[in-house]
Amino acid sequence: MNAHSLVAESHLRQELSHKGFDLQGTPVMQDNGKLEVQANALEPVADDQGDALYATVPVTLWVSVDNHNKIKQIEGGNASPEAIDGVRNFVKTLIANNQLDGLKNNPQPRATHQVEINEKGQRVIKRRRIQSLF
Repeated sequence: MNAHSLVAESHLRQELSHKGFDLQGTPVMQDNGKLEVQANALEPVADDQGDALYATVPVTLWVSVDNHNKIKQIEGGNASPEAIDGVRNFVKTLIANNQLDGLKNNPQPRATHQVEINEKGQRVIKRRRIQSLF
């Protein structure tokens, strides 16, 4: 990948982030001139109290950019019903097994995941870093 491509990808990553997508991997140019992009988007789910939480779900986007690498159009970006059901079930399992820290009045120091507040004030589920015992 050349320097121009790295700058273009970095710019695309930043623009997609402003639109609520987290670029995953390298975009692929399609024959129709659009970039096929794998990304994560935030999907609203509920915690055990019915309060809003957000979890990441994979999506595919097709992005058209202009000569300055500014996004002109985004197609796709919606998670499949199966992916949404999967992430909701995953969150329920985390809560049921005390693996989600950061819920109201329910600290879980050994949890594998935690709730963090993002720059938009949304409560987002993040995987904790695994710490070595050695």
